[in-house]
Amino acid sequence: MEKFSAAFLDIDGTLISDGEAASPEIKSALVKIHRLGLNTQRSVGQAEKIFDRKEVNISLPSIILSGGEIWDLGKAMIKAFPLPQETRNGLSDIVMNHREDIALARFYPKGDRHIHFYVANDELEAKFAALYKSTNSFGKMTRNIDEFSKWLKETETCMVTIRTLKKTDIQFPKALRDNIETDPSSKTDYVITDKGVRKATSLLWLCEYLGIDPAKVLTAGDNPAVDSEVFKHTFGISVAPEILPYAKINVKTVQELASLLDNIFSNNE
Repeated sequence: MEKFSAAFLDIDGTLISDGEAASPEIKSALVKIHRLGLNTQRSVGQAEKIFDRKEVNISLPSIILSGGEIWDLGKAMIKAFPLPQETRNGLSDIVMNHREDIALARFYPKGDRHIHFYVANDELEAKFAALYKSTNSFGKMTRNIDEFSKWLKETETCMVTIRTLKKTDIQFPKALRDNIETDPSSKTDYVITDKGVRKATSLLWLCEYLGIDPAKVLTAGDNPAVDSEVFKHTFGISVAPEILPYAKINVKTVQELASLLDNIFSNNE
């Protein structure tokens, strides 16, 4: 097995399953990774909540919001890749034009831990208000989609999520579509970042910033589109029923990943 200078790992479906807390086995394996960062769709508050940094030392900056921002967990933002005003205007129009289809729309102001979000019903309000309060990230909530659309136009942000009530094919105008990235991780979520901003591109920026060779970085993820691109540049471990493109190794479960990481980093001195 190769020796690795660092590891950057996805969270959902990779280190945890179905929103659960990390298992003792995962935590035990991560303790052995001396240069560790996360590469996730989650927000900074959600990423920080998964691991008690007294137990697991997330020693390197972490990529959040599908590549939109890079933070030192527990500290400050290092880098942001914001959506341009014209793109935010276009997304605001999308929200307005599909108001009957949208269950949830949300964004974090650039460099801010406190979310702005719209919800369509009582159930979603209760669920997400509790979620954001649990990570100290509750900012502004509205049930008025016109108000949310105004916030989006007026506020700089690096990622916007639009969740539909059911599987809906939102048609983005070509001028807008050509200037955004959409993360296809969910059937009902449109996770939107600026053109050229993805988990892979932000990892490459961070490796250059830290002076790390991407080929010496171990990565793990479960998404065929998003994480396979990361694997092109790194030593990738896919967590999936079958090996994902560009991955060097595949495991089928989070538990198998814990055992593999424990073995790799017990012998990575």
